[in-house]
Amino acid sequence: MISRDNFRQDINGLRALAVLAVVFYHFRIAGFAGGFVGVDIFFVISGFLMTKIILSAYAAGRFSLSGFYLARAKRIVPALLVMVALLLIVAWFLPLTPYEYKQLAKHARDSALFVSNHTYAREAGYFAAASHEKWLLHTWSLSVEWQFYLLLPILFLAFQKIRAGANARYLLLAILIASFVACVAPFGFRTETTFFLLPFRAWELVAGGLTYLFTEQRRLPQRVASGMAWTSVLALVLGAMQLSSAEAWPGWRTLLPIVASCLIIAARHDSNPLLANRAAQWIGLRSYSIYLWHWPFVVALGLYGWQDNPWAIMAALAVTLAAGALSYQFVEIPARMRSVGVRPSRLWLAFAAAFAGVAAPAAWLQGQDFLPQRTQAQTTQAYLTDLPPFDGTASAACFDGSLPDGCQYGKGPVGAIMIGDSHAGVTASALSRITAEHGQATQLWSKGACMTVLGIHSIDRTEGARCMDFNQRMFDRLSEGKNTLPVVIVNRASLYPFGQLPTETHLHGRPQAVLPGIPAHDQAAFLADYRQRFIDTACRYAKDNRRLFYMLPIPEFTVNIPNTLARSLMRSGPPARDITMPLAEYYQRNEYVIAALKEANARCSVQLLDPVPYLCDTEKCFGSQDGQPLYTDNNHINERGRQKLAPMFRALLAPRP
Repeated sequence: MISRDNFRQDINGLRALAVLAVVFYHFRIAGFAGGFVGVDIFFVISGFLMTKIILSAYAAGRFSLSGFYLARAKRIVPALLVMVALLLIVAWFLPLTPYEYKQLAKHARDSALFVSNHTYAREAGYFAAASHEKWLLHTWSLSVEWQFYLLLPILFLAFQKIRAGANARYLLLAILIASFVACVAPFGFRTETTFFLLPFRAWELVAGGLTYLFTEQRRLPQRVASGMAWTSVLALVLGAMQLSSAEAWPGWRTLLPIVASCLIIAARHDSNPLLANRAAQWIGLRSYSIYLWHWPFVVALGLYGWQDNPWAIMAALAVTLAAGALSYQFVEIPARMRSVGVRPSRLWLAFAAAFAGVAAPAAWLQGQDFLPQRTQAQTTQAYLTDLPPFDGTASAACFDGSLPDGCQYGKGPVGAIMIGDSHAGVTASALSRITAEHGQATQLWSKGACMTVLGIHSIDRTEGARCMDFNQRMFDRLSEGKNTLPVVIVNRASLYPFGQLPTETHLHGRPQAVLPGIPAHDQAAFLADYRQRFIDTACRYAKDNRRLFYMLPIPEFTVNIPNTLARSLMRSGPPARDITMPLAEYYQRNEYVIAALKEANARCSVQLLDPVPYLCDTEKCFGSQDGQPLYTDNNHINERGRQKLAPMFRALLAPRP
């Protein structure tokens, strides 16, 4: 335990501020749109404390690499493994599909091994549609910190070996500069990579370490320290309330919480009432366990459809605090106190057994193809199985834009061409049903997350350039050929100017398009320029009297349709109530895009295809009908949905007036 002489109330209060920001943000409490900065605050605190522990012990001649790692394990591992193990057990009895439980088992294994940040970076993590269904998503930050703990002392010892007695400031400054440049410079890294991985986050932790090196031996005058602390605390509070997810994170804006956190630590103002009050101190001591337990309750609210219920949210917040307090009292404290005096070799064996006791069963569960004890989940999954695809199963390469000739659906000469993002990829077989009636095939050119607008990037740094190249190649290819074949463009068009829905990602509202010279936060200029490019692209495709069709957006839902149906079936059995969305919500989401397409229709005769009559009635749109899903997630239609949508495409092959 920390001795009272070394206990910093200001840092403990800063922990409380950080965890409250994150918790309120994830529970979608109004006024905390930027609460994600809490993780960045934690990184600064960790960097400060780890640098202090390493350098002070080294200066006193008593630093031990094994002892350092063991101390970190005692602090972090027990509470994490208890939470992961309990979640695996409880989730067995929750209404999760077999795939969902297997995914939880995989994430449990990777969280226990502190590599979950790499797992989520590959899966797209926070930026993916299913982010709020990943029970252990929050452990990515613990993995980043653990990897930092492993590397920092090794780098320091190697630095001392190379340059004995050299000041550690030079090492940390070099790491900070390299990491910050990699984080903000346009090197082509995927946004998920920069969000989740240590090399792009290390500068935040190192900033805390440099704060120790530059300020630990200096005490500011009381008045200066007070003013610095107050200003920085208010900056963090305003950041947690006002920063938005409209632009990539981390980035230049991340300097605000990092610098403010460093200044608070440097000020050493232990009497600041916002940080030193009893409530903040109580929460700060339990902040780690509160952080561990809050996210499973966030996911549980979504599991039962209570994520917008204020009473359920208040109850979940109360339970989060209670679970954090219990974990602190009965896991964190005993793990540290009872290990005092125990030989390190025995402690390492105990930790190895604990790691194996969680990671090994999780890996086994993740690898099972059939879980007979969860037969209800298996039955439900079978009930929700989609219809077989009309044209067989297409290759994944058909949807990533890598095939120069695209993919052909059906047999015979090509009768129509479809271009677009993943919505085009899943809709192509609906068109092929109609071209097959004429003995013709459908040609598909599709690249996921790539809006058919010339001259813009998608927000993913790596895929953005490929998207621009794909769009230009498709346009050039069509411009070279004859204009006799009808062309239909299909996109999730509202995603790119307005971002994902709130239930899809914590970074909702962040545009997925990047316009040259116009920042996304300048919304008026951004939308005006995007609209012009959108219309100009449609008109360029329609040039020279080409028959160009543009499909209006497919309805998007706030829930994963098959998963939600499966949970309902497992709770109450069939028939499950169908999932619908008010038609007014569809038009509210897509008003901007529909208006732009109507202007393209008036300006250059782009013909519009409307999916609403096929997927909606006069009041609502259907995510499922008769208990069976029409979607594979919340926005991609499945084969049942395509079957319903297919008649819309008869207009493409109708005789030209």
